Amino acid sequence: MQTCRRRACPACSFKKKKKKKKKAANSEKKILIASQHTVAAAAAAFLASSSSSSSSNRLRALEEGRQSSSSSSVEEKKAVRGRKNGRWSVVVLVVFFLIAGGAFAVVWLREEKEKYLAIVDAGSSGCRAHVFSYEVDAGGRVVVDPTHASLKATPGLSFFEHNPEAAGASLKPLLEFVGSEAPPGTPIYLKATAGLRALNAEASRAILASVRSTLREYHPGYAEAEIISGIQEAGFGWMAANYLNGAFYSKSWTGVVEMGGASAQVSQLVPEEESVDKYSFGLEFGEERYRIYATSYLGYGMERARERLSKLMSPRETGDPCVATGAPGGGETVYDVLPGAGSYDECKAWVSRLFNNTERCDYSDCSNLIPSGTFQPHNLAATALLGFENIYYTAASLNLPLPDIRVRDFETGARNVCDNTFLVADGPKLCFAATYIHLFLHEGLKLPEDKVLKVQQQVEGHDLDWALGAAIYEAAKSITK
Repeated sequence: MQTCRRRACPACSFKKKKKKKKKAANSEKKILIASQHTVAAAAAAFLASSSSSSSSNRLRALEEGRQSSSSSSVEEKKAVRGRKNGRWSVVVLVVFFLIAGGAFAVVWLREEKEKYLAIVDAGSSGCRAHVFSYEVDAGGRVVVDPTHASLKATPGLSFFEHNPEAAGASLKPLLEFVGSEAPPGTPIYLKATAGLRALNAEASRAILASVRSTLREYHPGYAEAEIISGIQEAGFGWMAANYLNGAFYSKSWTGVVEMGGASAQVSQLVPEEESVDKYSFGLEFGEERYRIYATSYLGYGMERARERLSKLMSPRETGDPCVATGAPGGGETVYDVLPGAGSYDECKAWVSRLFNNTERCDYSDCSNLIPSGTFQPHNLAATALLGFENIYYTAASLNLPLPDIRVRDFETGARNVCDNTFLVADGPKLCFAATYIHLFLHEGLKLPEDKVLKVQQQVEGHDLDWALGAAIYEAAKSITK
């Protein structure tokens, strides 16, 4: 786990805040017993103010009563804490009882400062609910705690293509989970990605209708369900990575390459004058505005790419060159239908057919991926890049020296796997995965062989996930409404 950089990492500030909250919570639990006159003054002042609609007036009256005692303790002062966004949540319990002829009171003050929201990542293989808490700093910027609870439910929503009415019911365990982890009424934002984007419009609408019906019936608060664009998904991924590494404070920005199961996303910060609206994602962070180059390549996720390759190879019966020799075949997935006939050079020749080698480009530069002519910033190769999801999992399976990995390292790993005898520990997927990632980076994104990527699944000890970026985005919107 990496260590926190002072003042640069939001995760670090949250760790400090949690320590303070824990200490404050202990203070809150202590029963504050004051003298008869102090208690009487405090209770009278508070009860007298109860007719006022202003919570700040109530608090001021109570505080004045407590300050009438010269023996106010440090713990009492800790129990009355600062204000958050102009709203106080104060619980006051006054209990009178007699002990040795004297009147005593128990006063318990608690301030609830955190807000919550839930992001449901409705992906191609399943739906995962993330429950985040957040605050707003002095500069008006949302500070989302990256340490959070999550739960995954399978299958993904696209599984219900032919039975859309059942889609909503599959989310009930996630709604129960959100209810157990956050206060009642916590807003839920369900964001479906490539799995639903790949379906026809009628099927997607029917699935979302079922989901929205379930949300209305079982969630006692605001909830929305939508299919997000590939550009939004890419932008959220960029936000998550740069938020965790402290870039919003240090301004040391990182471009992001994410490879999921159905699609792959690429994003980086670009100057306003170099942005292209069709490939642009705008965001606000406090008083600052950013323009992000963001795009998504549907069909270039690891699983969809292998499915496309298998269709190209479907007449073949002599063995799969993208599976190491010795793999038995006869399985039910696209990776193990044919027996292994591993050959890196032959596998590379087949995988290269997944890329578009045309020269048509109407912009300053384009990628070499389908659809043809997709804009790509001319300086992508010169940008610090972070790769995660299947890029990370493949690098780890190849035992590459994480986190700094050159593009050509994936080719070296692919040759070692494809041209050797099949190992059960590697599984039938690794030969293709290593070959595909190398060609995606080098031929598809046109990155040089010696380009170094930071390949990791965690930053500052927290998982990289576009859901964190979505949480920051939605929390920021909520405070500006």
